[in-house]
Amino acid sequence: MKNRSQILKSAITLSLVAVLGSLSLESRACSSFGSFGPEHALFAKNYDWVQGQGLVVVNQRNMSKQAFVRPPEVGFSWVSKYGSVTFNQFGRDLPNGGMNEKGLAIEILWLDSAQFPAGDSQTSLNEVQWIQYLLDTSGSVEEMILNAKKARLTRRFAAIHYLACDSLGQCVAVEPLDGKLKFYHSAEMKSPVLTNSEYLISLAELKKYKDFGGSKELPKGSYASKDRFVYLSAMTRQLAQVSDPATRTAKAFEMLEDVQNDFTTMWKIVYDLKNKQISFKTFGLGAHDMKQLMLGDLNFSCKQAASQIYDIESSGEGSIYGQLKDYNYFDNLTKVHVAAKIVKDATAQEIEAVARFPETTKCLE
Repeated sequence: MKNRSQILKSAITLSLVAVLGSLSLESRACSSFGSFGPEHALFAKNYDWVQGQGLVVVNQRNMSKQAFVRPPEVGFSWVSKYGSVTFNQFGRDLPNGGMNEKGLAIEILWLDSAQFPAGDSQTSLNEVQWIQYLLDTSGSVEEMILNAKKARLTRRFAAIHYLACDSLGQCVAVEPLDGKLKFYHSAEMKSPVLTNSEYLISLAELKKYKDFGGSKELPKGSYASKDRFVYLSAMTRQLAQVSDPATRTAKAFEMLEDVQNDFTTMWKIVYDLKNKQISFKTFGLGAHDMKQLMLGDLNFSCKQAASQIYDIESSGEGSIYGQLKDYNYFDNLTKVHVAAKIVKDATAQEIEAVARFPETTKCLE
């Protein structure tokens, strides 16, 4: 008979794989960008999907974790070095993106052409837990790139790629292409933007436009992936000149609105990487209300404080610090259950297994 850990690890894959693979491209079209100046480092993301539920999760330091994988693969093990705040739609420990206390932020975006590394003897991580691992262990983009090579990235849920930026003003685009992980950073990072086309293909398109070597006019009002890339590349140059922090954040949200889809853009998130502040807006009720959380207000010690959560669909505006509550299985189960509604054959056992996965982690303090 399988032990509880084995059941949890296998069930999570079965219940989520159909969620991310059965929807139209339009519903999966996200946009992200970084903007940097002498006194600021911003990173922003539009999350496009057909569901808007989720939890904002406070993740603790010094937690021992092991990735869930399908046998015969062996899950990678690690200990969280840094605390983080993540946005989780499919349950705790399965983040869509987030920022850690060092000012490193990572976001995931759809990429139809993604081709993941083939299976081998190296321990592995699936594509969403990969985000949590890197936020747990990396204080910068350079450290993230080194840590990313310690475990094999494996596809379990979706065809994706990533954009990450840090408080030092460095960014990296990471893409699983032709069975290898490709990193575009430093001199290769000509524009700190990522949408839903391969990074080099987007850069080639960018060169056709004014101010980037070409003659074409800036595209406006288009939801096409390469048009969003070009538009945001141009606008990040303007954003870098804004000196007032509040004005920068407001302008970043305006840029996200310019490339949003009125029906599928569920979350708009702006990370202030230097000041460790997260601002976000959600689709529907209170869509124009901005909520914020300062990472400096949080206790990331796993011994002194429990992981905390906030329902992202809650109404209101301003700081959500006073509305955080201790993580519990039932709230996690509720969100996982909603996500599973678009999975035709998800069973009650599978849903419960996903919701209970955080119970496999351990505080080492």
